[in-house]
Amino acid sequence: AAVKFARDHTQLSGVKWRVVGIPSSVITKGTTRFSTGIVDLDSLRSILDGKVDDINPTSIAMICITHIPTNCHIVNPVEEIGNMIHDFNTREQSNGVLPRIFY
Repeated sequence: AAVKFARDHTQLSGVKWRVVGIPSSVITKGTTRFSTGIVDLDSLRSILDGKVDDINPTSIAMICITHIPTNCHIVNPVEEIGNMIHDFNTREQSNGVLPRIFY
């Protein structure tokens, strides 16, 4: 859905939209690292704090998260993600302007 939104709105507005995946957390078993599929909150925090070189957090329009992906047996920490986005919006918001990032 996010990719379709970006493609459609790029065509309509002429603004180039980009979809970026938020990394998932990793666990290590022995010498092998496995992705958990759960959003890595530290990575998201780094993105929102402007610590990721190719992502300007003020250019983010929307963050989409699947709370409980089908057949994965995982639950993403949507409350924590929402709190992080809310804090970012509060920090970046100007008098009565809509939130910077919708979620």
